[in-house]
Amino acid sequence: MFTNILAPVDGSQHSIRAALTAVDIAEKYKARVTLLHVINVNQFTGLGSLQAPPPITEAVVDNLQEASNTIIDDTLKALPPTQVEIDQLTVWGTPEKAIISEIASKGYDLVVMGSRGLGTISSLFLGSVSERVLRQSTCPVLIVK
Repeated sequence: MFTNILAPVDGSQHSIRAALTAVDIAEKYKARVTLLHVINVNQFTGLGSLQAPPPITEAVVDNLQEASNTIIDDTLKALPPTQVEIDQLTVWGTPEKAIISEIASKGYDLVVMGSRGLGTISSLFLGSVSERVLRQSTCPVLIVK
């Protein structure tokens, strides 16, 4: 039923639990899992701020890439030993758009993601990213608390 599972991760406990769930499902269906981290470009647009965005230097890019690698590595360390094939992917963009784009381009048949991330603005029940992905996804989305 499931062969290709996407698990967006952001370092939050919800996303780690979602990754654990994705691997558990993948073991049952002999599926592969892709851990996706999105480096949020909104932090460079000045969106929601009266200040000019910080300059994007090579050092900033390197630091963000390193932080992304750490998030994925920490998620991998939280997973139990498994035979599941786990791919790692980092992309730049706004989280919900990047996740939806990844779903469309790679033909995932399931997305497993945390109900809340590390964002500073919270929705009443779901995080804004998980809610938008749930509404726009072309495949089933499992939201993990």
